[in-house]
Amino acid sequence: MVIVNGYTDLTTARRQAGILSSTDTADDARLESIVQAVSRHIDDWTGRRYYTSTADEVRYFTADCDEYIDVGDVLTVTTLRTDLSNDRTYNSTWSSTDFELDPPNAAFESQPQPYTRIYTTPQAAFYFPAGVRRGVRVAGRWGYSTSTPDVVREACLIQVGRVFRRRDSPFGIAGNLDQGTIKLAAQLDPDVKAMLSPLRRITIA
Repeated sequence: MVIVNGYTDLTTARRQAGILSSTDTADDARLESIVQAVSRHIDDWTGRRYYTSTADEVRYFTADCDEYIDVGDVLTVTTLRTDLSNDRTYNSTWSSTDFELDPPNAAFESQPQPYTRIYTTPQAAFYFPAGVRRGVRVAGRWGYSTSTPDVVREACLIQVGRVFRRRDSPFGIAGNLDQGTIKLAAQLDPDVKAMLSPLRRITIA
């Protein structure tokens, strides 16, 4: 299979698995599948994704107030439209001077961050229709970053190596009595969790 939006590549995954010969391709398909599965597991566990689409995506939101909306992780906003009449026509098209992305300095951090809210500007010609279900339509590029953060890449590699070794440990145990044993559980490696915890989005129901 071809790795889609994976957080490491096949060549690096092969080295992590201890496959050093370029002609030894017997496990390539399995490694590609593992990279794909681990990458999506990281997305699920942290509640965000670390890639962006190649084209704009359209998403819909329900505003809780007329001043701002929470939008998850967005990198750029191409168009913003609102439905003030609750008829799904989205007739109000905002200009770039009607809204601003927040946090304002997110893109300038040492590890660039995504924007998570959209605010109206003080002189905005529009407001968010609070309480109108799917009253806001936003087109843009979504995700945590345009390239995989180093910590996510390294976490992915650790987990890929762990999952790959499970084939040699059908009962989930690796090692021996002299060297000690390691349980290869299906969940994320504890080191991986520690690395990714600062990125995790906690949702309060």
